[in-house]
Amino acid sequence: GDEGGGEVTSLNAYLDPLNGRCFMKNEGYWTFELCHLKKIRQFHESENKRAPVSVEYSLGDFLGMDATPLEGALVAHRFVGGTRCDETNDGRNTVVQYSCDPSTDSHIEWIKETTVCTYTMMFVTPLLCSHPSVVKAPKHKTKVADYLTGLEASCFYRVEGWWTYEFC
Repeated sequence: GDEGGGEVTSLNAYLDPLNGRCFMKNEGYWTFELCHLKKIRQFHESENKRAPVSVEYSLGDFLGMDATPLEGALVAHRFVGGTRCDETNDGRNTVVQYSCDPSTDSHIEWIKETTVCTYTMMFVTPLLCSHPSVVKAPKHKTKVADYLTGLEASCFYRVEGWWTYEFC
C-alpha cells in the first residue's frame, strides 16, 4: 500500500523479488544472514555436523522503513529487538541500506557495528536500478577531464628566462 511516502513505497516494490529469500555474507569467524523483510542474524558454524551453529545472535526483526537512507543508498529498512546486548541492556538493531548496482547479483556488500550492538548493512542489488528516480540520475560520476572541456582550443604560455613554454 501507499501510506504517504510515495517514492519510497514504489522503490520498495522493486525489491519484491527478494521476498522469501535469505542472503549470507561470511566475515571470517562470523556469518551474517539477512532474510528480506524478516530478520537478520549473526552466527558461527562449528565443525560439529550434529550442532552446526555453535553461537548465534539475532541482529533484529523487520520493523519497517527507515526514513533516511545513507548517501548512495535508495531505501533503508530497520530491524529491531535482536538478542539483548549486555553493554546497552537493549536488543541489537540494524539498518539495512539498499543501493543499486546493475553489474552484480543481489548480495550483502558489507556490515559494520557502527555503535555498540547497532549495525549498518549495505545490500547491493540490480533490482533498484530500473526505478525512474535512478534511471534519470546521471549515468557516470564526473571525471576530472569533464572539468577541462571549457579549456579546449585554449593555449597557455609561461616565460622562464630564455624559454617560453606553450601548453595547448
